[in-house]
Amino acid sequence: MKNYSGYNVSFNYPQNWHLTTFVDKSGENHMIVVTENASSFNPTLFEVQSINNNGMSEQDAINEMQNSTMDGATKISNDTITLDGETAYENIFLVNNTHETDMKVNHIYFEKNGITYAITLQAREIYYDSEKSNFDIFLKSFKVMNN
Repeated sequence: MKNYSGYNVSFNYPQNWHLTTFVDKSGENHMIVVTENASSFNPTLFEVQSINNNGMSEQDAINEMQNSTMDGATKISNDTITLDGETAYENIFLVNNTHETDMKVNHIYFEKNGITYAITLQAREIYYDSEKSNFDIFLKSFKVMNN
């Protein structure tokens, strides 16, 4: 097991997964991507984006995320979960892409301290259930650190 701490978040992830970080030009929005196989075209991944709300209310930020759509995707469920002590909103999509690979994509988002955290869990549909234990490692250990 490895641990990542940076950009105001921390989480555990499997030893053999690959981590990459990105920062936008403003330096305010961050993306952390952890993939099971770095060279895969449709990787199994865990991704965290922190998005500065720029004064937008918590409810407006959540509404914006809830109303987002994915091209070529069908929403198959939506729910709420608790993540790092906060209510998080979860939407699961089934995506059929042009490469004939069905992907299951789970979007989870919540707001804390004026930042929206958008988490994506993704795997090919045929592997998604077998990857749930790896996804649980991320989710159960995910924390927003105090700024």
